[in-house]
Amino acid sequence: MMSWLYYLLEANLYLSIFYCFYRLFLRKETFYSLNRYYLILSSFFAFIIPFFQLGFLKQANSLVLTSRIESIEQVNLPINSAITTIQQSFFTIENFILTIYAFVAILFFCKLCVGLFSIFKLIKKPFNIIENDVKLIYLKNSGIAFSFFNLLFLDSNLSQRSTIIKHELVHIRQKHSLDVLFFEIIQSINWFNPFCYLLKKDIKLIHEYLADEATTQNEVEKYDYAIFLIQNSQRINIVNLTNQIFSSSILKQRINMLNQKKSSSWARLKFLFILPLVVGLISLSTMAFTKNYSKIDLYSKGEKLDFNQQDSINKKNKLKQSVAKSATIKELDHTPTLQKTILLAPPPKPKKSEYKGETYKIDLILDRTKGEKLIAPDSEKGEKSVSIYSERGEKIFVTDNYKNDWDGKVNFYTKKSLPAGNYSYVITIAKTEKSKAKVIQGYISLR
Repeated sequence: MMSWLYYLLEANLYLSIFYCFYRLFLRKETFYSLNRYYLILSSFFAFIIPFFQLGFLKQANSLVLTSRIESIEQVNLPINSAITTIQQSFFTIENFILTIYAFVAILFFCKLCVGLFSIFKLIKKPFNIIENDVKLIYLKNSGIAFSFFNLLFLDSNLSQRSTIIKHELVHIRQKHSLDVLFFEIIQSINWFNPFCYLLKKDIKLIHEYLADEATTQNEVEKYDYAIFLIQNSQRINIVNLTNQIFSSSILKQRINMLNQKKSSSWARLKFLFILPLVVGLISLSTMAFTKNYSKIDLYSKGEKLDFNQQDSINKKNKLKQSVAKSATIKELDHTPTLQKTILLAPPPKPKKSEYKGETYKIDLILDRTKGEKLIAPDSEKGEKSVSIYSERGEKIFVTDNYKNDWDGKVNFYTKKSLPAGNYSYVITIAKTEKSKAKVIQGYISLR
């Protein structure tokens, strides 16, 4: 669950950057439709970018060997030592943060449901069908006028009803209610981000710009229309999920935009800067964040498999495919070869046991964002046992028949996500008729 919060924090960073770009360069332009689509698409892509990577920005994989072979009389595995697993308490800071986040998010979703319910209650009132199945529902003595999808709610006592209907039909035809719901959901999930509230306010403001522009194109004069809005600006807003013509909080901005000089065509070139902005954010996603959720590599040197693809291949071939030949360890002159090397202190020297053989000491890096797994040497025959420990000596993984499937993501005992850091491992290769028993040990740096 903590990975979910890390993902949200990263996505909200991109969401905030996209919105700041809008406020700085696009907000005062009269390209209302373009601004509307920018806010929608940028908000959507903010939550997609964390899953994309640019592989060429990662350090190139190097085939460097750090190994030491030494003969010993007898070897003892830490699996037999008196190490016990420490059970973590539920009352941790991480769980506290998750609980608070979930509680507030649920409150926002409840508020959203209440708003929807209050609108659906009004549908039971008498209505008339106007163009394209739009339902006109009269609310007597309410003093309000608003629309929601194909529903138009109107006080029958209001003057200039034709102007109001023309305005609200623009909201209905352009499906502005979908935008409002989209940003309500974004706000509910990302309630901790103040930019989400500004986004929702600005998308509604753009909706009113679009409706005002369409209403005053032909029959209605801008001056008369502005006076009409001012005279009715004290109407009460009852539902925040709707587009309402008499919203007093944004009245001044709407009137200013009615009299705003149209932006020149050259101003559209500002939208070209969106492309380098997106590329920059994907680059930031690649280089600045360590992730344990799946990703899509847009460009990489060499053909690679992500975690999901590699796991699928392993299952289809009953974990007996030759993925190990292109994974972390390869055979080279009977010596294990690693994709990456990290300099760490050597692990404790093994104690005596019933086995006689050789011991290999290997340090390596396991990049979980690339779907890498701990692969036992393919050249070594015999059943392989694996034990992995945290820096505090906690046993986090153990198996007597290893299938090259440990990806460093989850604690085998607690089922919780493993943080990045250093871990120790021991791979024991059983004695066969043609080879001695061997032990491969060292440290893994999880990323």
